[in-house]
Amino acid sequence: MNKPCASTRRNKGFTLLELVVAAAIATMMLGWALPTYRKLSWQGEVNRYTQMVESGLFNLRADLGVDRSNCCINFEADSTNHQGLGIKKFGSPLRLLELFDPSTQTKLKFANNPSEPCEGHRLKCLPDDIFTEDYRLINLQNSSESNSIEVATLTQNYVLSPPGTSTSGDDLILLIRSSKASHADGIRIRCVLLTGNGDLSSGSWNQASVNTKKACPYDPDNNPNFWDPTSCLCTFNS
Repeated sequence: MNKPCASTRRNKGFTLLELVVAAAIATMMLGWALPTYRKLSWQGEVNRYTQMVESGLFNLRADLGVDRSNCCINFEADSTNHQGLGIKKFGSPLRLLELFDPSTQTKLKFANNPSEPCEGHRLKCLPDDIFTEDYRLINLQNSSESNSIEVATLTQNYVLSPPGTSTSGDDLILLIRSSKASHADGIRIRCVLLTGNGDLSSGSWNQASVNTKKACPYDPDNNPNFWDPTSCLCTFNS
């Protein structure tokens, strides 16, 4: 009977040591790849929602020129009791931008109140109230992105004239960040800027004094200058 050669014996399989080393390498690679993938996914959600916000404001501004109407945007209150939701504080976009009630799956309804900005509405367009029903800041309500991000604004109320400019000349700044705030290292806060003269752009919320476009700290609670547009500003995406 012929004896198996040495090469045949060596091809019977991996040794235990080889399997242990391979498993250790795979575990290390997976441990590096998963957090990186999660951060890329979370940043993608922020970026896509930022594009939705910019698109919504672009369409609103364009419609104003066609319909020759004025629109008042009020961030100070909503139809229930969420006073000041999102003003220099991050919160859900459903009531701040989307005007959407997830509990009833319908658009938020507002009661007229002449003593409040925009007569108590989040978005009030004149001269015809039918425009208020048609105009939206975000055209896709309760999307997967809107359930994964938080928004804030530095502006309490804002009035747009038919050319798409502000009647006061002030800027409208909206900030968008991931709702996974406890895991936010390396995720950029995005912003949408509508200037008083009608220029619309999106970018990142960066430190104003750093030429390298260094991001402002992710947690504004530990940085009082976060909401100061002279310390942080909206610059082109990086």
